[in-house]
Amino acid sequence: MKQEKLLKIDGEFVVMTFDQVFEKYKNMVYQICNKWKNVIELSDLYQVASIGLYKAFTSYDMKKDIEFSTVAYTYIKNEIRSFYREAKKHFGYLSLNEEMFEEGNEKLIDSIKDEGFEEHILEEISKEQDLSRVYTAMRHLTERQKSIFTKYYLEGKTMQEIADKYGFHVSYIGKVLKNSIKKIKDNIE
Repeated sequence: MKQEKLLKIDGEFVVMTFDQVFEKYKNMVYQICNKWKNVIELSDLYQVASIGLYKAFTSYDMKKDIEFSTVAYTYIKNEIRSFYREAKKHFGYLSLNEEMFEEGNEKLIDSIKDEGFEEHILEEISKEQDLSRVYTAMRHLTERQKSIFTKYYLEGKTMQEIADKYGFHVSYIGKVLKNSIKKIKDNIE
């Protein structure tokens, strides 16, 4: 017998199996994976994201009255972040001067010939500048706000994990994050 769960979808509670959930949310899985496809191989991303969706399904608690899509998005995103951190820790970064095994003596830098590469680098620099502005604006947050914001957005912790750590309710963590984002937006130079 397949496991069924009562999920809040589009404001209504619906009983679904994981297969039905996967079919309904596979486009969301693909969209999230596409944001990471330049960092991690797409087939790996898809598997990791599917695990995140399954974890969201198995741990969903209808008593919290949260839309399943919100929970699923968070679990998928956190599963990918966690996978990326682990992969980075175990495999490190490749040097541009390192020889590529599949291509013989060719160096990685030699394979970066396309014009899109420069565009990609400029985009990364722009992201870095935006991130710097966010960090500067974060000085307007309280210590608690900084800690919760950092744990959620930078360390990839779930709201439930943060709530458990501090002994707060998940809804309080959500409010702190919402207020932190507003404060950062108001103070970005």
